[in-house]
Amino acid sequence: MSFIDDILNSLAGPLRQYSHPPSATLLVLGAAIVLSLITMSANRFLVNYKMIANTRREYATWTMAVRKAKKEGDDKQLEKLMRRQSAMMKMQSRSTFEQFKTYPITIIPFLLIYYTVVTAIGSIPVAYAPLVTVKVVWSPVLVLDDSDNRRF
Repeated sequence: MSFIDDILNSLAGPLRQYSHPPSATLLVLGAAIVLSLITMSANRFLVNYKMIANTRREYATWTMAVRKAKKEGDDKQLEKLMRRQSAMMKMQSRSTFEQFKTYPITIIPFLLIYYTVVTAIGSIPVAYAPLVTVKVVWSPVLVLDDSDNRRF
């Protein structure tokens, strides 16, 4: 993993000067904003929300028709609607795929920014919860420090 460590250290090097509060807190906040913008942009330009809305509307209409046919005991109508069930499931799976297709594109920047910030800051506390005595530490694994032994 030395290749990946070298990349992370070269990216985190300039950020190490911001590794103590309050600048570390602002660095984490900035990373969160950048990650949010990346995700929103990817969703905006890559996801066809009109298709998803049409699919949901059509599926809801079909589901209501199935319920109505079951409630009224109309077996002929229910059989006709159930023939469309596989098409409905296929359409819904396409809609789900449409929403998740940005995942591979967004996970790489997420991991890169997350591990760069973790490498730059380390495991020092960057923020304290205002009403709770538990310290929040920015690290790959969430560390809760309750060394004060105070009751909340």
